[in-house]
Amino acid sequence: MSSLTSIGAEGKTSAGKPIRVMIVDDARELRESVRAMLRLDERVEVVGEAEDGYQALERIPEVRPDVVLMDINMPGLDGIGATERVVEEHPETAVVIISVEGDQEYFRKAMRAGARDYLVKPFGMDDLVGAIRNAYRLNAPERAAGATSLRRGATRLGQVVCVFSSKGGVGKTTVTANLAVAVAAAGHRVVVVDLDLEFGNQATVFGVTPRSSIVDVCRTQGPIPSDRVHKALTHPAGTGVALLAAPPDPELAAEVEGEARADPTRSYVGEIIDTLRADFEWVMVDTATNFGETTLTALDRAETILLVTTPEVPALWSTARALSILTERLDYGARVKLVVNRARGVGGLLTREVAEALNYQVAFEIPSDGAVAVAAANSGRPFFLTRKKKPISRAIGAMAQELLGSQEVHGQERPRRVAGELSGAESRVRGVVRTNLLNLIFPSGGQ
Repeated sequence: MSSLTSIGAEGKTSAGKPIRVMIVDDARELRESVRAMLRLDERVEVVGEAEDGYQALERIPEVRPDVVLMDINMPGLDGIGATERVVEEHPETAVVIISVEGDQEYFRKAMRAGARDYLVKPFGMDDLVGAIRNAYRLNAPERAAGATSLRRGATRLGQVVCVFSSKGGVGKTTVTANLAVAVAAAGHRVVVVDLDLEFGNQATVFGVTPRSSIVDVCRTQGPIPSDRVHKALTHPAGTGVALLAAPPDPELAAEVEGEARADPTRSYVGEIIDTLRADFEWVMVDTATNFGETTLTALDRAETILLVTTPEVPALWSTARALSILTERLDYGARVKLVVNRARGVGGLLTREVAEALNYQVAFEIPSDGAVAVAAANSGRPFFLTRKKKPISRAIGAMAQELLGSQEVHGQERPRRVAGELSGAESRVRGVVRTNLLNLIFPSGGQ
């Protein structure tokens, strides 16, 4: 794509022009200091300044910076709020947050707002120029999208859905695959990204042997072009879904998120997700069961986070801790939707009891059907394709309809939401009252 410029060997854009920078800080002395440092490096050019977030938003259309250096603490519209506006209104412009705060929470807020990098004051010239160049490189997909009007006008970026669990064995991978197939059945372009980098098995669920994986994309030099990502995709027959598979060997995960990365300063996963959401309507991410760098990168980009659990105490104990991290420490709030998988099984807790124990609303309930799920896993064909009329498939269809805004899912009647319903509860083994359950999950006695 001719409009996409990258950083050349000398640090300038591939078009031979310096990276255009705007400085936003309410302290005049700092603006002058940063301008003086950047004046010594021909790879960057300061094209404007602003004293606060509002002034920056007014001037960006005039000076058209590639990168904005944004102070986090300013009167009026602060750096976080201004960054959110810049990302929304001027996605082709990258933001680097600068702050005296080195606390991880400030970093997380900056990343959630859409910043490409974070600098702690005081900083030297090398760190400053490095952050600018890194932000410019990471924002290459957004500049490309802006040049082709993908971010503006009739076409919008695709939705990112992260399917997460803090405990293995709860069916997270199965939910991801079948939900992707259900959304694709409604006529939408869907890609599944397997981010369980060491032990991901989406390829097995889809019954395919990929020739390429995410690690092949991360070996690309310079900005990751869309066609390179597409060449790494596998297309399981009859599913309507594209798959970016996990590395075939656990040791290769280090080339994606570890020290073996070709460029340790880059977030390859972030670049890949940003590229895919420009080309697909839905990006379904199957995460690892941890809060590592790769998982957090995906969660930060997700419009919806499906937290999968099962109705037994060990799983709920882990889910309670995950909910606390997701909703309080990471502040994802309403984006987190609780999914109870294998519900209504013999001996399992009721969905109502799960909601009460976790003090969190259950968004979706998927009924237990081991025979169907195991048969699908062994055949390499998601059950939504082969057993559409089964309650387990109807529940997946309900999730898909919710995501699609109640659009029709092909081949199914509109299923009713079942989360929290108690029909047939009398025949279930209750086993434990809420007080005892709370004591098991929260041994300290409080939530």
